[in-house]
Amino acid sequence: MLRIGYVRLRDPTAQEDTALLKAAGCQVVRAEEPGAAGQTLNTILDFIGAGDQLVVRRLDRLGLTGRGLLEAIERLAPAAATHEIFALRRAGVGPVEIARRLGVSRMTVWRKLKAVESAGA
Repeated sequence: MLRIGYVRLRDPTAQEDTALLKAAGCQVVRAEEPGAAGQTLNTILDFIGAGDQLVVRRLDRLGLTGRGLLEAIERLAPAAATHEIFALRRAGVGPVEIARRLGVSRMTVWRKLKAVESAGA
């Protein structure tokens, strides 16, 4: 299990947040640069695995709006299914059927498969 801390550097408490996350046992702390448009958070959400934990000091660090926060939480919920997605795909099951079996969106399945495909290319 990996504990991943996330900090937005544009926040005035970023240095304090980083120290608190490390003290909370985060093995990795990733910081979002101002103007990065959530790229660091998106990368974390794309690759966080089953059993891993995303740690933030406050929930509002995950999104600048309520909608952004809900989207981040939704992306964390299908993260638990990542290894099942790849196992089913290796077994020859199509993306639409994988989504149906695991109760996740088709877009989640496509995004996970594409990320692995891009990393291997």
